[in-house]
Order: sequence, then C-alpha cells, then structure tokens
Amino acid sequence: MIALTETFLTSSVSNGELFPPGFHVVRKDRPGDCGWGGVLLAIRDRYNVKIVTDIVSMTDDKELIFAIVTFKNVKVLCCVVYLPPNYKDEQYLNVLTCIENVICTYPDLNVLILGDFNLNSCSTNIKTSFDFFCEFCSLKQYNTVLNNRGGMLDLVLGSFEAKQIVVSLSEDPLVNIDQYHPMLDINITFPGFWIASNVSSLQQVTPRSNTNTDWNWRKADFQGLYRTLIEIDWSDLLTISDINCAVQLFYDKLYEIINLFVPIKKQLSNNQRYIYPNWYNVEIIKNIKNKHFHHKQFKKEGKEFNKAMFIYYREKVKKLIDCEYRKYMTVLQKNIIDDPVQFWKYVKEKKKNRRYIDTYIYENTAVTDQAAADAFAKYFASVFHAEKPVLNPDTAAKAAYAHIHRDVTSVSITTVDENDLKKVVRRLKPRSAGGPDGIPVFLVKDCISVLGRPLLYLYNLSLTQSRYPESWKLSRVTPVPKGDGGTNVTSFRPIAVLSVFGKIFEAILSDSIKCQIGQQLHNGQHGFRTARSTVTNLVAHVDYICSQMDKRRQVDAAYFDFQKAFDLVDNDVLLKKLAIVGFEPKLLNFFSCYLNNRRQYVRLSGYNSGDYFTRSGVSQGSTLGPLLFVIFINDLPDVVLTAECLLFADDLKLTLGIETEADAVTLQRDIDAVSIWSQENHLPFNNLKCKIITFTRKSQPIIFNYKLTDDPLERVKEIRDLGLLLDCKLDFHTHINKICKSAHKMLGFVIRTASQFDNTRVAKVLYNAYVRSKLEYGAVIWNPYEEKYVLMIEKIQRKFARWIYKKQYGYYPYLYPSLFVSGMVDIETLKLRRAVSQVMQYLSIIHNRIDSPQILERVRILVPGNVSANSQGQVAPRRRPRLLEPPRARTERARQAPTNRALRIIGDILAQHNELDLFADGLGHLYKKFQIILNKF
Repeated sequence: MIALTETFLTSSVSNGELFPPGFHVVRKDRPGDCGWGGVLLAIRDRYNVKIVTDIVSMTDDKELIFAIVTFKNVKVLCCVVYLPPNYKDEQYLNVLTCIENVICTYPDLNVLILGDFNLNSCSTNIKTSFDFFCEFCSLKQYNTVLNNRGGMLDLVLGSFEAKQIVVSLSEDPLVNIDQYHPMLDINITFPGFWIASNVSSLQQVTPRSNTNTDWNWRKADFQGLYRTLIEIDWSDLLTISDINCAVQLFYDKLYEIINLFVPIKKQLSNNQRYIYPNWYNVEIIKNIKNKHFHHKQFKKEGKEFNKAMFIYYREKVKKLIDCEYRKYMTVLQKNIIDDPVQFWKYVKEKKKNRRYIDTYIYENTAVTDQAAADAFAKYFASVFHAEKPVLNPDTAAKAAYAHIHRDVTSVSITTVDENDLKKVVRRLKPRSAGGPDGIPVFLVKDCISVLGRPLLYLYNLSLTQSRYPESWKLSRVTPVPKGDGGTNVTSFRPIAVLSVFGKIFEAILSDSIKCQIGQQLHNGQHGFRTARSTVTNLVAHVDYICSQMDKRRQVDAAYFDFQKAFDLVDNDVLLKKLAIVGFEPKLLNFFSCYLNNRRQYVRLSGYNSGDYFTRSGVSQGSTLGPLLFVIFINDLPDVVLTAECLLFADDLKLTLGIETEADAVTLQRDIDAVSIWSQENHLPFNNLKCKIITFTRKSQPIIFNYKLTDDPLERVKEIRDLGLLLDCKLDFHTHINKICKSAHKMLGFVIRTASQFDNTRVAKVLYNAYVRSKLEYGAVIWNPYEEKYVLMIEKIQRKFARWIYKKQYGYYPYLYPSLFVSGMVDIETLKLRRAVSQVMQYLSIIHNRIDSPQILERVRILVPGNVSANSQGQVAPRRRPRLLEPPRARTERARQAPTNRALRIIGDILAQHNELDLFADGLGHLYKKFQIILNKF
C-alpha cells in the first residue's frame, strides 16, 4: 500500500500514468485543478478495497480520503490527509471532526491515518484539540523519523499495539526525497495473521478454484491446425437435414481438431497472480523476487549480507527495467503503422484509471467469485420483460394486414451465396473478441476458404427450414462500469458478444434486408443508416431552428429519453412491424425463431453464471439488433403531424417554431401523440430525463407548460444533443468553452505520454486522436464567427505546435509567430480545417456521398436561362452566373447557420474560379482545390 501527500496532481493526470497494472488508486486532488496539494492511496489489487463514500459531502473541500482495506481477514480503515500550513483554526477543527465521525461510523475496524498535519504551524488551541482528538479516537502516534530540520510534519496515527507497527526511514524511496518530508516505511503485523495453525483444529475450507478453461492460442501449432482443417471431410454434415444437429456436428469436428493443436489454459483471476508491465521479462521478475527475499531476510535477521544483496539487486532491477522499457518504447513507436493495435493498447492503459474489483454489492450484500457472476446475471435478467412473448407469425401477419401500404414490396431472403459470405468476412476485425463458442475471429478469416462450404450449407439450411440455430442464440455478457459507479452491481452495464459464425450470418441477413427496405425507412432517422451520422442529424436540427428564429419565432424543442429502449422492445410488436414492412411468411417464421428463447450468461473474472432468457429487446452485440430497432421505431414519426421530428436510433426530438400559444398547443398535441405511441408499442419513456428547451433571443418568450403523460416536462436552459451542448440562444459559447476545457485537459495527457517517444509523429497521432478530435467534432454546426472564440480554440493547437517544435528542433520558439511555428511542424490551422470540412460536407451531399434529404432540400441550385446569340451564333462574354443560392437570412445567426454559411463560401469560390466544375470534378480533386483556395482567404 502506498500513501502520498502533496501530490500536485490535477484531474488531467490519470491513474494509469502513475502506477502500473495491479493497483487500485484512490485520490483527492485539490479543488479547482490548481495543481497543488492533493492526497493519494494506492493498494495492490489482491486486497479488497471499499471507498468510504458516505462522507463525500463532508470532505468536498478537504484533502482527505478514506478507504476500508481488507488484508485477508483483517479490515483496516485507512485515511490519508493533508492540511496546509495556512489552515485556520475553524478549518482544522472541521477536519478533525470529520475524521472522528468516520471512525465512529466504523467502530469495529482498525484505524490507520497517514498524512501531513503541519502541527508546527498550528495554534496552541489546535494542538490541544489534536491531543483530545487522539484520545477520543484511541489513536497513537508511531512516527519517530525526523526531517533534516529536526522536526516532524508527517504523522502515522493508528489504533494498533506498539509492537504491531514499525515506522522507519525508507531505504528504497519511490520519488525524489523532500528534505522536509522523508519517505517512510510502515510495517504492520496483525496478531495471528501469519501464524500457521493445525489443520485438524480448524474447519476445513475448500480453496478457491477455477475450472473454466480456454484455448491458449499463443501456443497453438497453427501450421498443423491449418493443414488438418484443409483435410476435413464435410460430406456427413451435408447430409443432415436438421439445422441444430448440423451445427452441433460442425462444432464437434472443429473442436476435435482444435484440441489437437491448441493447448488448454486455465483462467486465473487477477488476484491469483502478480500483474507485471508488458516490458518486464523473466530476468527482471526473477531479480525482483530475489530483491524482496533479501529485504525480508534483512528485516527479519538484520544480517549485513542480506542488506548488501538487497542493495545489489535493487540497482540491478532498476537498470534492467530502464533498459527493457527503452527497448519496449522504441519498438512501440516503430510499430505505430505496422501494429497500431499494440500502440493504442499501451496508450489506453495509460489513459484509464485502472481498478480491479473482486467484491461487489448486490441487494446490500457483498458477493464475490461465482456468487458475483450470478448476481450480475440476476440483475441483467431483471431488466427484460418477465413474460415470454407469443411470437406467432400468423397472428403478426394478420395484425399487420391493415397497416401494410400498397406500394410496399415483399422482403425475402432465399439463399446465401459465396460472394455474400466473403464480403462480410472481409469486414471482420481479426482482433475482435471470440464469442461463447471460443472460436476466434482471426481463425475464421484465415480459414474461410475451408470453412466456407459447410457454413454456406448451414446458412441456407437455416433459411430453408426457417429455423435459427439454438447455439447461435447464446451470447456472453461482460459487466462494464458506468463511469465511476463503484462496486454496486446496478452501476454496471452489459456488453454482449455473439459467436462469430452467428455474427457472420446476421451481417449477411442485415445487408440483404437493408437493400430491400431502405426506401421505407423514415428520413428523420439518422441512426444506423449508411451515409448518415450524428452530424447530419444536428445540421438538420440547427438549420431548422435558425430558419425559424430568423422569422422572429421562438423554437420549442422537446427531447425524449426511452427507458432501456434496446432491452424493452416488445418482440410480438416487433414481429408485427416486420410483417408491415413486407417480410414474407417464410422470413417471418425465420425471425420468429430468431427472437424466441435467446439466452445470455455472464462471465466475470473467469466465472460463468447460469443462462438466463432475454424475453424482450433486440439482440445485444448483434448486427441485426440495430436494424430491427430502426424498423420497430420507424412508424413513430408518422404520428407527429406538425413538429419537425428527428431520430438518431432511440434519441428523439420534436421541434416547432412558436409564434402564439396556439402553436405551443400544437406541439403539445404532437407530444401527446408520441406518448400514445409509446404506450401502444410498450416502449416507455423515462419521464424524468425528458426535457423541454426554448431557443430564442427574445426577452419575453412564450412559456408553455408542456406535459408528458400528465408529468410536466422539465424546462432547461441548455441541453446536450448527440455530443453538442446547445444553449437557449444557440450561440454555442457554452459548448466552445466546454470543449476547450476538455481539450486542454487531454493535451496535458498527450504531452506527458508523447514525451516518452522520440518520434514526433507519435505525438501528432496522439494529438489528432485525443485533442483535435474534440475540437472538431460537429464543427460544421458550431463553427464560430467571433474572433474571440476562434482564437480560444486555436490557442490549444498553438500550444501543442510550440511543444512539438521544441521536441523536433531542440529549443522552445518563444518569440516566433504562431503561423510560422505551425508551418515548421506541418500542422494546419484549425480554422482552415473547419472551413474545408464545412465545404466538403455539402459537396458530399451534392455528390450523394452523404444521404440527407432534409439538408439537400435547402441546397438551391440555380439553372441559368437561355442566352440569345447573334446571327453568327456567337454569345457575348458575360460573368459566370451564380450556381448556389443560400437561403435568405435576416439575422447574423441565420447567416452563420451551417447550410447558409457553407453555400455562401462555395458560391463565392465558384464565382472567382471558373475552372472548377462542381459536378464534373471528383470529390478528391475538389477537396485539394478548395483547400488551396481557402488557405489564401
């Protein structure tokens, strides 16, 4: 366990940058990210850690953290505290009272308090109060190590017996020595903790075991495996007419060969082994163990020989680690192109705050190991509908008959051919996780020429029989924490993985269905659709708002949030909607089987829960799931009669220009219609998360009390919409400030990480991925026209450009102009990139690379009239007519709307450059030309 005070850390520094894998880090930085003060506690993952969260409100403004650490069967309440020397008496007493309250909350635990109390600078009253505090909490002070001034600032307080705890000057400091704060080693021995007992006198306890196994593909004999796979005889498989039997025989043959050439590995939990960084080799680990052995022997027996050997191995380990780390970093930056996965894996490890958990809380009970996996399964299963759906295709077809449009074409899939299979397999990522069947994706990609024949037989047999294989309905679920939710099971969300053969089949089906129903999908839906994105959704939204505000109207927008939309889709209603879009009876029977009895199980730290059924929702982790959801929600916009309706998957918003209260009543009717649709389709809203916002610059807007099923909608001044922060004035100032703050924070991480690499290209890759991406997402919509905000954004990149200039040329360019510095390190200005991006967005729409009818209808193309010629057929020279006409705008806000601004720029450039042809020239050629021209603006 490592405790630090005065860490000088800010929130921009992640735990992954401070400690290698295997540590659980608890920290409290000084409020305001000022970079001073701060406390930290790092504990090995093999010990259970529970952060004391019930005192957060009491310690918000104090540098104070609490954690309960379980060392085998002994629990210790650990506290790390830092009190600055300028603390007032009242503040000091508040901290002592806070610590007293926590200790009283956990009266049965051992207590260990570490930190800098700065008692030397306190008043006499505080010193007396501190003595009373120690007496009240039964605490003793164990530190006797003085600093170079003969004083003592750091205290070690505890409730242990004197012989249990030994505090000494550290012989192996982790950080540079502070003359006022010498590094301390604290050794605590708990009574009976290491004493061996007679087994016969104790209750026999079954040791924790782990029987889940997996193939160790790192040690596979791939040459023998691939050679044997080529020789498989599939003739007996091709004679089986039952799909489930055929799939079982397919796996039996595959597993038999894999077991011959791939050894089995036993899965170990993280707390069953030490976790070493990737660059540690066998020699380093061996020397570390030798160092620890001699250190332990020296502490135990006090022999000088052990001390000398400890010093020897300590120096040797440091040199070996430095050497191997340099080699590792050199290889890593060389492989940024050849093996980018390893590079990004390293960066993500540095970026995230690791935390290994082996004890979870479910229904106020601590669970671990198998019980924890079962608890997660129980919680995840509770989300779905309890009743089993009927899934009768005949009933669904009859119910859908009255809703089917005459122009709906029938949707059918009769066969799957080799081209369909190969096209989908090419899209698979070889490093994707394998599914419940244990077959890795890379094996399927490598051996598709061998496995293609039996797979095509299985897929076509499944379609012929209208039965989906039962084994491909099973998915493995891994719990993933929602942000910093702690150890409660309810603060995790499931990530599901399907078998790779099932994923391939689903992708083939999805491609075929999309081609047949694409024209039926509502234009307001931008999610899970080819050539559409969050940006197309937002551009259409902001364009509408700006056009209405330009007409002196306010715009009321209602934002809706479905309650676990993908998990609560009623499968009987879904089957009916598949019939409505034209699914033929045979295909409807197939999807009835596909949706029936789908199962999941949870895998956690090597333990598997039992299977549970998902009685509702679309398949998680599947390719078909998003498409089925889009079909399910496709008729929702039809009930909205007046308002502008936009969707991105399950994100719904209704927008309407308001001139009078009658307009607000009209919007309320559309909200009521959406509410009725929600009830009829059994897809409820989370009313507490549904909001209403009014976009206007009027001093006295119309305030209407909108309701959703009798619950008033909460009115807000700003709202997050698909990653953008929209404020009521729609000036995007709040959004720009927010992304600049976030980018500054991430820039610090990038510079710290890139400092370890010699290649400046690595720094640019990191900057583009983590900083510039934040500053450019959705810039087509919020591109600032005020110079103040242009400079605010540009300042971040200029800071990076100067840092990389120093790294590349060896000195910092203090007085050099920013444009010169950016040019020397080959970095384009963000202003230029935003302008080019805005132009290319609309050129892509014109060239049909982006599919957005709502935006395209605002792009007005002017066709010149006939020009008369003289008797010789000659036409008098004239100025090139304007090709694009931006929508008329009265206000500056409307002029700066995405479509207006882009069309104006494109029109001005085309008027000055006759050589450009908007339709004949390719997008690549236009991009280069517009980039050169805009750079001169």
